[in-house]
Amino acid sequence: MPGWNFFLSNFAWVGL
Repeated sequence: MPGWNFFLSNFAWVGL
């Protein structure tokens, strides 16, 4: 699921 990669990236950005 390529969408997972985007989801994780978005989550990391929010944490930053």
